[in-house]
Amino acid sequence: MNKSSLLLAVCVVSIVTFFSGCINVPVDDIMQFSIFSFEIEPSIINPGQPANLSWVVFGATKVSIDNGIGSVALSGNHIIFPSQTKTYTLTAYNETQTRNATVTVIVRSTSNESSDVVIVSFEVTPTIIDPGESANLSWVVTGATMICIDNDIGNVASSGAYLIFPTETTTTYTIIASNTLVCKQASVVIQVRG
Repeated sequence: MNKSSLLLAVCVVSIVTFFSGCINVPVDDIMQFSIFSFEIEPSIINPGQPANLSWVVFGATKVSIDNGIGSVALSGNHIIFPSQTKTYTLTAYNETQTRNATVTVIVRSTSNESSDVVIVSFEVTPTIIDPGESANLSWVVTGATMICIDNDIGNVASSGAYLIFPTETTTTYTIIASNTLVCKQASVVIQVRG
């Protein structure tokens, strides 16, 4: 997570806490239970290199990360040394709900180096929504130096997720991934019920 995002999260919590004390409004009424961020940097590494998991969660009573990390604070970071490509899942709980977020770190294979670009996955969940609802775009790409998604999303990291609020009956999202030798693309379609 970059420093500006963490600073913003801390400022928001501080301001809400201050004003809720002044006007006697519980912080929980203002800051809903949510996973504000869950990120990994860098998302592509060589074998033996470290990567940094970072997260900020609001309104949870317990937060944990799989793959042997276990219970963690509402915000923080953790250095990992994965030996192979791996997906990490953060799970946040409160008294009535559970929320999840995932990130993937890609570990390059030294025995099979390639200049090829691979769109490992590009998905939208769910694929059909009601008007006003959101859907989640997620992707994993290897071998690319530039990755972008249309419909005003723009440049993105090699893996991640993005919340969308489409208004058209049918909307197609296209991811384009390239390096100096190869350019590839993939598309997903989401439908909004009429």
